[in-house]
Amino acid sequence: MSLSRFFYRLPTASARIRKKLVMSMANRYAKTSKIQIAESGVDASAACHPDPLESLKTGETGGLIALPNPYGRRRKRGDKVTSERKQFTKRDIFETMPPGKVKIIEALKSLLEIKEYDAITTAEIARTAGVSEPLIYKHFKDKRDLLYVVLRHYLDRHLARFELDLKGINGTLNKLRRLIWMHINVYASNRIIAKLLSLVVRGMPGFYTSETYDWIVTVYAKTVLNVIEEGIANGEIRNDIPPKFIRQVLLGSLEHICLREVIFDKDIDPDELTDNLCKLLFRGIENTNGPTGGQT
Repeated sequence: MSLSRFFYRLPTASARIRKKLVMSMANRYAKTSKIQIAESGVDASAACHPDPLESLKTGETGGLIALPNPYGRRRKRGDKVTSERKQFTKRDIFETMPPGKVKIIEALKSLLEIKEYDAITTAEIARTAGVSEPLIYKHFKDKRDLLYVVLRHYLDRHLARFELDLKGINGTLNKLRRLIWMHINVYASNRIIAKLLSLVVRGMPGFYTSETYDWIVTVYAKTVLNVIEEGIANGEIRNDIPPKFIRQVLLGSLEHICLREVIFDKDIDPDELTDNLCKLLFRGIENTNGPTGGQT
């Protein structure tokens, strides 16, 4: 086998075949070296590399080039998946969808930019996506089920950054302020998300049993609760108010202070609304005795 053929096959071969290929080339290299050394009169025992198999086991390849697995180590059962890997999986979940399903999602997203959800028909979605209408019902239960997936697609990019943006921020109240600002800024920068969450899916009972709602609760609401519980633990937030109640007040306030602007398509000022809400909320939950005190 020539070197060009060897390196052509190596990246696509399985681990077992790769090992055989490397062993074959190692043996050929060793035989060729011995012949050349014998012709030159040099001591073969001093010049030649030891057993190729042993060199592969120990990693001491001498003149040979160590060729690592181009795909990395295969994850075994029981291995822990890092948080970075989990975040990567969540962000890339839509990249593993069939092309037809992706086209349908993108079609509804484009239609939502120019029309209200209730005015969009499945026939129009299929025509925009360039697929047949039955294909929609192959991938989704109905138009609402498609809407829930589209909503998650919108939120995925924003919520994936929330935990990352909180890193490096000192102080629980500062983290809450950042969360409040990010929430309002999403409504200000993307009115489609704002309308879907505030006006459309709120009246759909199926939304609260959907995977999208479970995902929102798991990713976003849990993040808010973790920050509040962190503040109670370190003494920055009062411990006589249930953390889930604080979260309810916070999320309810966020939705209501943006509702009028969303309905009438008014401008939303994240900075002003964040300042006003933080003044009101923090005066009620802040532990005035300091981090080492704690109210009872």
